[in-house]
Amino acid sequence: MKCPKTEFVGLMRVVAAVCASVAEFNEGIGMTIERTFALMAIPTGQQRKKSARKAD
Repeated sequence: MKCPKTEFVGLMRVVAAVCASVAEFNEGIGMTIERTFALMAIPTGQQRKKSARKAD
């Protein structure tokens, strides 16, 4: 859960959750994960790609 309605979270977490949700809707989970990890310089493994394709 990115940003639950049942507990208080700060503005930055809400903004991040909205951005992530929009990206996943527009590009799919696989591409969103791939681009996010690339920005953070974290390699994506085959299992992560496989699970993202399944979720999409």
